[in-house]
Amino acid sequence: QESNYLKLLGITDAKGEIKRNMADKYRQIEEFVKLALPILDTYKKSQKQIQIVDCGSGSSYLTFALADYCLKAKISFTLIGIESRADLIKKSNEIAKNLNISNQMKFIQSTIASAAEEFKFGDIDLLVALHACDTATDEALALGIQAGVKNLLVAPCCHHNLQLQLKKKSDDQLISYLQEYGIMRERFADLMTDLLRSKILNIYGYQCEIIESST
Repeated sequence: QESNYLKLLGITDAKGEIKRNMADKYRQIEEFVKLALPILDTYKKSQKQIQIVDCGSGSSYLTFALADYCLKAKISFTLIGIESRADLIKKSNEIAKNLNISNQMKFIQSTIASAAEEFKFGDIDLLVALHACDTATDEALALGIQAGVKNLLVAPCCHHNLQLQLKKKSDDQLISYLQEYGIMRERFADLMTDLLRSKILNIYGYQCEIIESST
């Protein structure tokens, strides 16, 4: 089953070996799934169904990796992928059908920001977002908060919003220092953005853990 989904996604070749140009992507997905295991395994023990939503599913590498683990661990699940690009939605739904799991997972075309209004998800147990670009990560967190999702697992992508604000002329001495060095401004913006995200989640009652990983 595993080699089949990896082959359909173009990660492995006809021999079932990881393609050289996909090795980093495979390691990235593997690492992210490992981070999700403590959450997934609680449903294995309880034998309850878990509903997972993948925000900005893209080519759905992570989505199918999560589904594959649930199938192997015999965890009852439903999985929804949210993606705005129609071609990727079509391909992902075709792969799910090919794997005979289209009754358990589906992909819907929508922006993350409007997904909560357009679709009724019901109770979401786990929301994931792997490198949702710029403010799309914030949209994923907002969807999770609005939907009352129990668990949020997010690997942020690029941060442009705060970086652009730090480029603006300011009388603040610290900001003027940051404007002298682009790399320092970018790193500061990254750290401050994720710190603010964690504090906002705390306000809404979430316990947060910020970790560094290869994802």
